[in-house]
Amino acid sequence: MTEVSQQAAKPQFSKLRAMLWPIEGWECKKVIPMALMMAGVLFNYSMLRGTKDTLVVTAAGSGVEVISYLKLGVVLPMAILFLILYTKMSNLLQKKSLFYATLVPFLLFFVAFAFYLYPNREIFQPDVENLFAMQEAFPRFKWIFPIYYHWLSSAFYVLSELWGSVVLSLLFWQFANDVTRVSESKRFYAFFGMIANAFVFLAGYLLEVFSKMQDSVSGQTDFGQTLHYICSCVGVVGLLIAAVYWWLNKYVLTDVRYYEAAAVKKKKSKQKLSMGESFKYLFTSKYLGFIAMLVICYGISINLIEVTWKHQLKLVADGDPNKFNAQMGGVLKYIGLVTMVFMLIGANILRKFSWLVSASITPFIFLVTGGLFFAFILFYDALTPFIVALGFTPLAMAAWLGTTQNIFSKGTKYSLFDPTKEMSYIPLDEELRGKGKAAVDVVGGRLGKSGGALIQAVLLIVISGGQMDIVPYIAGVVFLTLFIWFRAIKGLNVGFKQKVAEREAEEKQAAQS
Repeated sequence: MTEVSQQAAKPQFSKLRAMLWPIEGWECKKVIPMALMMAGVLFNYSMLRGTKDTLVVTAAGSGVEVISYLKLGVVLPMAILFLILYTKMSNLLQKKSLFYATLVPFLLFFVAFAFYLYPNREIFQPDVENLFAMQEAFPRFKWIFPIYYHWLSSAFYVLSELWGSVVLSLLFWQFANDVTRVSESKRFYAFFGMIANAFVFLAGYLLEVFSKMQDSVSGQTDFGQTLHYICSCVGVVGLLIAAVYWWLNKYVLTDVRYYEAAAVKKKKSKQKLSMGESFKYLFTSKYLGFIAMLVICYGISINLIEVTWKHQLKLVADGDPNKFNAQMGGVLKYIGLVTMVFMLIGANILRKFSWLVSASITPFIFLVTGGLFFAFILFYDALTPFIVALGFTPLAMAAWLGTTQNIFSKGTKYSLFDPTKEMSYIPLDEELRGKGKAAVDVVGGRLGKSGGALIQAVLLIVISGGQMDIVPYIAGVVFLTLFIWFRAIKGLNVGFKQKVAEREAEEKQAAQS
């Protein structure tokens, strides 16, 4: 390492500055654009996340139950297909070209959906009357048919889901891990999240505003017009993400103060892996297996809880898409605010406490808030008189508890789960960090959410009922998943400490040679 990079690895701050602004002045040229880049990715994800649920949940003949079948039967296969394509492209394209080639198709679809596909959906989609007939004829499978009969909304849902896995988890974090040292990540990553979640708040605020805007002629709220506003924002912000990425590569990462590739370069470059070898490398790595288990457990837990909560929101909104979308926007606002606070706390937890403690907080929050939410749902009848006496309706209380769970779980996810997970990739070699991360984050993330979806889909078919009929079984699965999550954290902690020690030894040897 150069003298500059050695000094950069161990900056000195006062206690107050270490807590509020642990960034050197000269580092801002790299840190602020990267934070804005993550902010743009999360802004778009937040806008899309609320909208995708609205399109699916409030469609004719549909409901929250459809989400499970979508995640299992469509999102998971598409994630695997993307991984195959991405691996092939990574062997053909340079990193910069791969970034643009992955990002741009998403943006083109979302803009086309809002301005052409959705307004003309009756031309492209089958007659909804046939949907009702199929649901009546095959009641056990009634929640599968809306995926086909509303296939444009299904496609929007799938690509919105993949935006989180591909653009956030893979493109941004892989880029960040490539150009950030382990010592820097403890300071930078929490700061990225603080800036980004201010934009999550902005996305939630705009979703509320767009969903309540009335047409100047009819005086009614039109969801098609709402989509115009939302997807226009997504398109513009997506182009800004690409512009910041270009600027960083052109004017920042060419400076050895910000990116010293030689510090992490191996003595002998490794041959790129084929698709089959990539999967073999992943499944034979115990270390990556633990990371995958964290991602899978998070996906199962959040999916099982969220679908039940969104059912409560749909009832409160009485099926109106703009009301439902406005509710999702309000939730995102609070997620942004709470996460910013948690980022400040989390940054200091990462500095003062071990990786093990930091990584364990997210499943602990799930245990507490999820336990309260399911307890209310399961003992709904017994608690109703007490809730009414307090001046609340049971439905409103159920929605509020679910909203609180979602806000706090997402807050700790962004402030502690993501940074600790990403830190665990940094000590790995470039090949394993790149393709291994792609397999874990894209497919592992989908397996987690699809695992939760599979559980719900099977229960819905077997019981032949709705979401509320399967809640007791869902609660049991969530608590079992949290137990496995804690065990995986303990196992990964051992490997992380070992690999960090090995990486530091290699860098020290490289500096001496």
